[in-house]
Amino acid sequence: MEFQFSLLRTPYHLYRKRKHRWIISFSIAGFAWFCLFAFGAFEFDYFPVFQRFYLTGIYASACLLACLIMLFPVKNLFVKNLTLANTILLSMGLMAITGLFNFILTTLIFEWEPYNIKVLLKNLLFTLAIGAIITPFLILIHYNYLLRKKQKKGAVPGPIAADSVVTLTSDYRSGSLKLDLTDLLFIRSADNYIDICFMSGNTVKHKLLRNTLTAIEKELAFPGVLRCHRSYIINLRQVLYTGVNSGKLRFKNHDLDFEIPVSRKHRDEIARTMKHIQLMGKK
Repeated sequence: MEFQFSLLRTPYHLYRKRKHRWIISFSIAGFAWFCLFAFGAFEFDYFPVFQRFYLTGIYASACLLACLIMLFPVKNLFVKNLTLANTILLSMGLMAITGLFNFILTTLIFEWEPYNIKVLLKNLLFTLAIGAIITPFLILIHYNYLLRKKQKKGAVPGPIAADSVVTLTSDYRSGSLKLDLTDLLFIRSADNYIDICFMSGNTVKHKLLRNTLTAIEKELAFPGVLRCHRSYIINLRQVLYTGVNSGKLRFKNHDLDFEIPVSRKHRDEIARTMKHIQLMGKK
């Protein structure tokens, strides 16, 4: 049970980016229209082609409106941290509103069926059935996208190119930080912000950006820059390797007199990468 609740609290950013939410909204509405028009689902095949095109377009527009309501104002107002549980709730809410809109169109606008609870439940069940097809398909696409990112990030680290530059962006586009990868020390989660620690000459500097650690991790698909803890991303080329069994990492720079925690699930990957960095340094 504890593992299941922990899994539901895992950050999952299917709906984080505005671009992705627009794509998902139009994809769901387009899929709904295609099913209704091409296959004549829910007895739409009784209508002539032009009338079917018009009517199914209205239902698809209602579906699009439901998606936009849930994925923009509702998400922005009520969902501060996107977890797997919140993503599931948003998806269920999206389907529920779509079913409600379908019920209103069917009973009050077109008057094809009586206005009662039975018809409402039927519309909700039909909508959930379609959603049960679309949602796993979207999650599968998104999961494969994240997997490719993770594989790229987890590649065996080689030498850093001289022009290797990282641009870290704000979630609200209110700022960014551009720096050489060799200067990055670590990134720490700080509530709704991230604290970026880096070297500027011989000075250690910090920069706050409004973003999440999970989101910024996707922008840092560079070998040697890894998540070591739920609250930290670290540049392993900046730390001393003394083994990770203690669960701590120390920096080569003696001015940074503190340790970075390493969670148990990341220890093997950290140890593997650090050993490889040491071997590269000896060549």
